[in-house]
Amino acid sequence: MDTLFLRNESSMHAWWKESIFYQIYPRSFYDSNNDGIGDLEGIIQKLDHLKSLGIDCIWLSPIFPSPHHDFGYDIAEYCAVDPIFGSLDIMDNLIEQASIRNIKIILDGVFNHTSIEHPWFLDSCRNGEKKDWYIWNEKANNWTSVFGGSAWTWHPIRKAHYLHSFAKEQPDINWSHPEVQKEILKIMEFWYKRGISGFRLDVFNCYAKDTQHTDNPKRKDILGLIGGFAYSFINQHHVYDRDRPELFPILRDMRKLADQYNAVLIGETLDENLRYNRASEYVGPELLHLTFHFQLLHTKWNPKKIKDSCMQLQKDFQSQCPTIVTSNHDFPRQSKRWGADERKRRIMALLTLTLRGVPFIYYGEEIGLPHISIPRASIQDPVGKKFWPFFSGRDGSRTPMQWSNDKFCGFSKTKPWLPTESKNLCTVHVQEEDPSSILHLYRALITLRKSHPVLHKGALKWLSSSKESLCYERYLEQERIVICINLSSRTITTPVQSGTIIFRIGSADLQTLQPYTAILIS
Repeated sequence: MDTLFLRNESSMHAWWKESIFYQIYPRSFYDSNNDGIGDLEGIIQKLDHLKSLGIDCIWLSPIFPSPHHDFGYDIAEYCAVDPIFGSLDIMDNLIEQASIRNIKIILDGVFNHTSIEHPWFLDSCRNGEKKDWYIWNEKANNWTSVFGGSAWTWHPIRKAHYLHSFAKEQPDINWSHPEVQKEILKIMEFWYKRGISGFRLDVFNCYAKDTQHTDNPKRKDILGLIGGFAYSFINQHHVYDRDRPELFPILRDMRKLADQYNAVLIGETLDENLRYNRASEYVGPELLHLTFHFQLLHTKWNPKKIKDSCMQLQKDFQSQCPTIVTSNHDFPRQSKRWGADERKRRIMALLTLTLRGVPFIYYGEEIGLPHISIPRASIQDPVGKKFWPFFSGRDGSRTPMQWSNDKFCGFSKTKPWLPTESKNLCTVHVQEEDPSSILHLYRALITLRKSHPVLHKGALKWLSSSKESLCYERYLEQERIVICINLSSRTITTPVQSGTIIFRIGSADLQTLQPYTAILIS
């Protein structure tokens, strides 16, 4: 197998490279004022949980004022906090209290589009000073929306179509306009000056579009021909509204500003082909620090497929630093994708924290938070409402964090915006008292990662292994750690016959690995 080397440059040793990120969906973390919705004060009150877990940086999903047509991903004001979450003063306190605990915070930078209620759009649709800050066309072309149907909607006041890559309530910003670019940089600097340590850039590869609005070519493969009937977004190659060469100067300007504040930029790419093989193109000393690669999120629990996904991720980012992501707010939780067997989630925790790359933990996965099925009448997600019963939406992965055995699992004293699980074994309180819990496993793995520089700085080499297992070596100078994982339901023999076991999951030794077990050997 080929060895994968980290780049030997100073940026690879910045704080973000050695950090463990933790994504919080604010609505669902902790409700401090008992209105059924999580808030910033609630996060402050639970910072000690995050400190004890060992994470280094919080990624907050959108907290900005919004009409919530897409739960905050339709922003009406970038330099404020939505009252349902708190205020700028509370946000400042959160930044301060997190800093006291050596925890940084990054924000969701939703800069591809705004809300239709944003003052910019209200001005633009009336042909005001910002008339060209959005993308307008008298005649709609064939571009399609991620949320289905045409990406264009007629506006009766402007008497033209505006572009929206997502919902019609989310008009796309015109990134080809110089004043737009300057304004977004001002917004980013506003938050940097308040102590924010970076941004996760939502669908950043959609920023730049072909200014001639050329039709996208039709797909002629099976997915495009068959799948396109049910979901029009995948019936074309998005070559004129995605991944444009005009994007690179935009990213370079963002990076220059971020470097002034030692901030991190993490990009989320939109890829209808679900391969994410272009994500690494946007990582570099003058571009983004990190980009997400979601292959594992689309992988079912099949030992060969999981193995292939891990190897493909490392290959795609052979000369850059990858991210290790197994859950987020847009995908079903691990328990939904990979089944109820907790042993699989334990294995995935170990993979997340021992593979080469920067780990991202989605809130609740540290306790094995279940994916809850939401009845049709209770669906909140606009995507679920639109595509039910073919797709029931993303609510199941956004349900409240479960803190205790109290009513509503300690999230709130009133009925939450989404339901909690009635079985109260999966709570922070219960797992705190159980040394064998998955919560304690996460803490132990994070402690292990931080105590061995090889696990967050070292290179990776794949070792020969059976199709049911995944074996790799992490090495840095004189330190070596070998990781052997049994991804299957049968007992297997390890390829390593000597060494000292420094960590294990389940019943495993140097010779054999029981089903869904793993060992780390030094």
